[in-house]
Amino acid sequence: MKKRVLIVHMSLYHGGAERSLINFLRMLPPDLFSVDLLLFRKEGHYLLDLPPYVRLLTPSEPLLNLFYNSNSQLSRSAGVKGACYRLARLVGTGAGRLMAGKSGNREKQYRWRYVYKKLIPAIPEHYDVAMAYSHGEVTYFVGDKVSADRKLAWVHNDYGKTGLNRDFDSRYFRSFDSVASISAGCVQTLRDTFPEVADKFVLLPNLLSEEEVRRQSRESDPDDIDPGVPCVLTIGRLSDQKQPLLSVEAAKLLKAAGVRFCWYWIGTGDLQPAVEEAIFQAGVGDYFKLLGLRKNPYPYIRVCQVFVQNSAYEGKSMVLDEVKILCRPIVATRYPTVGDQLLPDEAVVTGMEARDVAQGIRSLLEDPGKAQALSDTLAQRHYGNEQEISRYVQWIDEK
Repeated sequence: MKKRVLIVHMSLYHGGAERSLINFLRMLPPDLFSVDLLLFRKEGHYLLDLPPYVRLLTPSEPLLNLFYNSNSQLSRSAGVKGACYRLARLVGTGAGRLMAGKSGNREKQYRWRYVYKKLIPAIPEHYDVAMAYSHGEVTYFVGDKVSADRKLAWVHNDYGKTGLNRDFDSRYFRSFDSVASISAGCVQTLRDTFPEVADKFVLLPNLLSEEEVRRQSRESDPDDIDPGVPCVLTIGRLSDQKQPLLSVEAAKLLKAAGVRFCWYWIGTGDLQPAVEEAIFQAGVGDYFKLLGLRKNPYPYIRVCQVFVQNSAYEGKSMVLDEVKILCRPIVATRYPTVGDQLLPDEAVVTGMEARDVAQGIRSLLEDPGKAQALSDTLAQRHYGNEQEISRYVQWIDEK
């Protein structure tokens, strides 16, 4: 008998966790597991990449309305019912924000506890295994609204940097059988933060196929990149974690220093209006360009001269492994877990200030030999890990 597995995630728009989920589903043996996938918003670029054996569930009306995105193509409830959901979202988010204060990430914890949890119905079916593929309200949903013999969860980021309410999450982690994270540093942080359930945290790296990354990188040539100007590239959400405003400031410094470049950013997010304003104020409109979402970002990685990741924190960045597979020179900030992913000879690791990032980029653009040495080092190593699927299967199938 196949084990019935439910996987819950927010959507399949973009991001490392989403690509990791797609890779996981592609590699999971369909003869062992029958998989249902529930997305709070049943949409995103990667929907077309789901393997045919996965059954995509329709979110309940409360889920769809409470987690509606303004850019969504989905329809919300109309009339009185729709107005009630919009009011509940407004009240829940506002109350959560008020209780969270300066700890902004706690807002969703509070809105789940006091509003959303009361409105969202449980899933009627019972599963052998239920998995929350991201932390936050997805985990709370699986904890409160799903019936399963075993419950598993993921934490894709450095928990110590999230600002979440530790006691709130401890109650949920105690109810799960196991919690995976993607780097040794992230797992250790979880064990240090939650010593009462330290034995539940396990390391499972994101799954990645070198052959697939290389194949997709050759699918096309970007037509919105100027081939005559050195290309600097970043891929990530326009969010505080990824520090796009710091990137704009670094671009301003590079322009002032007379460096030839154009910095392209693939991704969207809540900070987009602020980033657009910062680009205008800094006078770098010809040097820093927001490209929005791209379903296949790999051709952009293939043609860039420098890839930049100046995050404030990360779990283990999937895009960095993809960049390493394509052998592009990397500049990364010294966030706490960067050493879990980048060896000293694999990248230029800088301080956290804009001037540090600018200097790191300049050192590669103005010294082709240094950039080539980084590329040559990456070309000698392997970064795919398809064989790790056996650990995933063991984790899911554990009695």
